Amino acid sequence: NWTVKWLEDEKVPYATSNTYPIEEIVFYDNTQSIEYKMKFIEENNLGGAALLSLDLDDFTGLFCRSYKFPLLHSLNNAY
Repeated sequence: NWTVKWLEDEKVPYATSNTYPIEEIVFYDNTQSIEYKMKFIEENNLGGAALLSLDLDDFTGLFCRSYKFPLLHSLNNAY
């Protein structure tokens, strides 16, 4: 039982578990948060972006029910 939420200040999604007595919180990136980050990089004339782990992207396209590597695709389309 996980509930997905959006942290507006940081422009990132996160999920909280509904497991009693310990509530877990997981922050992660999705295509929308990547697009916000790329816009920030461009607006502030920063050097670029790096992905720390490609194996955490959806390399099959099955989990996100879209195309392969949606995070890398969002990063590439930002330029």
